[in-house]
Amino acid sequence: MGMPISEPLLREIAVLALIVAAGAVGLRRVSAEALNTLSRSVVDVALPALVFSQLLATTTAADLQRDALVPVLGFALLAVAALVGLLAAPLTPEPVRPTVTFLVAVPNWLYLPLPVAAAAWGAEGSRYVLLVNVGALLFIWGVGPRILRRPGSSWHILLNPGLLATGAAVCAILPRAQIGLVGEVVLGACSAVGATAVPLGLLLTGAQLAQGPLTPQPGLAASVLGRLVLAPALCIVAVQVLDPHSSGPSAPGSIFLRLES
Repeated sequence: MGMPISEPLLREIAVLALIVAAGAVGLRRVSAEALNTLSRSVVDVALPALVFSQLLATTTAADLQRDALVPVLGFALLAVAALVGLLAAPLTPEPVRPTVTFLVAVPNWLYLPLPVAAAAWGAEGSRYVLLVNVGALLFIWGVGPRILRRPGSSWHILLNPGLLATGAAVCAILPRAQIGLVGEVVLGACSAVGATAVPLGLLLTGAQLAQGPLTPQPGLAASVLGRLVLAPALCIVAVQVLDPHSSGPSAPGSIFLRLES
């Protein structure tokens, strides 16, 4: 079963595109330094709050047991895309090859897919995207620095706010215990802060795109071709070969693959 093309889904996609456009127009005078600071606050505060609150809202202990391999899928999809980037990198100037490889490897796996998946599949769609996020974060913080040839300790990934939020959510889900008044207050705060993650992230994406140079950059064509065409195609083929049932509406990978491609 393919992604349901419906009026609510198309409306959600149009809303997301409009938010990106609003960021490009409305925030074009904001300095790059300020945008970077805001982006950091989204990644370190709003996004973990979103992950924590949404996992608690969409996931049960049975869901975690059934979908335990979905984070592995998230890591594997980025690894396959990184292979495409490595193959495309020699076609670009040597100084930009690590960057090209990284850009091809890393899709927009959360800000855009999460609301689209929620509109198309409801709680199940949100849960798959959030679980894929775990594997994606492990790849980005564990393998990403090596792709970019930057020194760094692998232990740093254990302190990633997104992974810490996921771990906290899992600890809260598994016991099936009542969270109590204090827990409800904490969850309410996380839900409120997390609700800002996607719109603010998309606004900042639009602003950063608007500040970029309009002239073609070295490696741009290879990055676009690899990220938007070759990597999604190879990921879909790989999953369908490894799991012939992956085309089912609730099979691990079905949702995320359709969103990424």
